[in-house]
Amino acid sequence: MRLFRSVLLLMLFASAVPTAVLGWLLASTSRAQLATDALELAGERVERLRLQAAGQLADVRRAVEEAAREAAWSELSDSERRAELAGLLQRRDEVTVVTLYDRAGRKLRGLQAFPSSVAPSEIAEHELRTAPLLAAGLPAAGASPRWSPVYAAPRRGETAMTLVVPLDDPAVGAAAAEISLATLQGLAARTRVGARGAAFVVDASGRYVAHPDAKRILTLAQAGDGSIVAAVARALAAPAEMQGARVAEFRGAGGEDLLGAYAVLPEVGWGVVAAQPKADAFAAVERIRRTALAGGLLSFVLAVILGAWFARGIARPVSEVVKGALEIARGHFGHEVKVEVKNEIGDLAYTFNHMSRELKSYDDENHRLIAALEAGYLDTIRSLAGAIDAKDAYTRGHNQRVAELAVEIGQELRADDRTLRALAYGGLLHDVGKIGIPEPVLRKEVPLDEAEMQLMREHPVIGAEIVRGVEFLRDAIPAIRSHHERWDGAGYPDGLRGDAIPLVARIVNAADTWDACTSSRPYQPAMGAEEVVRILARLRGTQIDPAVHDALMAVLDRWTGGAIAAKGG
Repeated sequence: MRLFRSVLLLMLFASAVPTAVLGWLLASTSRAQLATDALELAGERVERLRLQAAGQLADVRRAVEEAAREAAWSELSDSERRAELAGLLQRRDEVTVVTLYDRAGRKLRGLQAFPSSVAPSEIAEHELRTAPLLAAGLPAAGASPRWSPVYAAPRRGETAMTLVVPLDDPAVGAAAAEISLATLQGLAARTRVGARGAAFVVDASGRYVAHPDAKRILTLAQAGDGSIVAAVARALAAPAEMQGARVAEFRGAGGEDLLGAYAVLPEVGWGVVAAQPKADAFAAVERIRRTALAGGLLSFVLAVILGAWFARGIARPVSEVVKGALEIARGHFGHEVKVEVKNEIGDLAYTFNHMSRELKSYDDENHRLIAALEAGYLDTIRSLAGAIDAKDAYTRGHNQRVAELAVEIGQELRADDRTLRALAYGGLLHDVGKIGIPEPVLRKEVPLDEAEMQLMREHPVIGAEIVRGVEFLRDAIPAIRSHHERWDGAGYPDGLRGDAIPLVARIVNAADTWDACTSSRPYQPAMGAEEVVRILARLRGTQIDPAVHDALMAVLDRWTGGAIAAKGG
């Protein structure tokens, strides 16, 4: 406390008078400027949100138009057209359903794409909402798109609207897409308008389209912000007269004086609004100015007067504490500093040492928790691998063996820990996609026909999709999807070649090939090691990466004490 009292008395004496005089002058001369700044800030917020919303809607419209134009190309098959439409859904999360219509406004059979999570009833509702937009006939090619009113999609917890884009094609007249407004909702939620204000979007009838409070948009509630919503409705009635954002002081539905700004999106008939209590808007600007002024004065006074006065007594112990903090930052938890002073800095050093010991305790506990979590992850993976074995009894134990061999090959290639973990997970789960293959195909004891083989070749893609949402399996996805790619480019599903194939996939491919040849299958008895080594030698440089093949041979040679090398020779 002695140091605190000395500093406080000196600062009061040296800074109270000039600070008070300067504050009085600033308050008396800058009120008008503060009000102007607050109004400009409100306008900037709304204009930024309007530009973001307009850009997002324009991007979605262009994406729908481009995808529909590609799908309408007359030389494409129906399956290729569906693939183009499905690609739109993958590129743009906002698009939940897309449908192509002919020149007469009739839906083209099969030319529709939607995620598997969308229920049939939602597809039917989408088509019903499209019908009024097409009832007046298709818009001419190059004309502005048509937008439906906003509607709620409670099952998905969001609002949406339907877009119809005209096409200049003899067979395909228009594309209709359901557009999720979740992104717009996120823009509104992220736009900060003071401590108690909010940014929101309303339609021409004053209903909320986007608002930080999701309940308001899901019920499509009427906006209750009084005269500013009425001003938006008037601007939407004459959008040509509305240029940029406008600011206004108005009274809200609850009687509170508000400061707000609004702008319009005439293409969809929406207004963008930001409003906050007037007192908050002006007080925030004044607080910022006072804080900046006080901080500047305090820094100057402390640096010039008190800095020299107390530097000798403060510099050394503070330096010790700083060094200790750097040790903590480097991860050396438990490091303690030695400061022998009996003032607040000494108390700080004592508190720092206590904190360091506590951090060491927390760090040890975190390591134990991480180890337990990784063990849980591994149990989960083993359960998935067990599900594969249960469906295809002939490969029981195959996934575990592939994982173990893949890790050893990775170690032979000096892979880092992250890659080795991906090999362990990817090896266990490389055939997880077989969960989606019918059992008659999996258990067939004679060679598969072409259709069955094509079905079987889908399991890498199915497997990658199964684990795509699992964060700790992210690095294993390339091994699951690409373990049937070939070094010469003749593999599947993507036809990758050479180094374009992820390393983890090349390693799992080699381990999978070895285990498949040395295990009994319905269509093939187990082969001897000598025969398999000769087969692998033929596959080197065609199916298998030469470097990975050599690492596999080194591992097998180590397992057998040199016997594999002798057989291979």
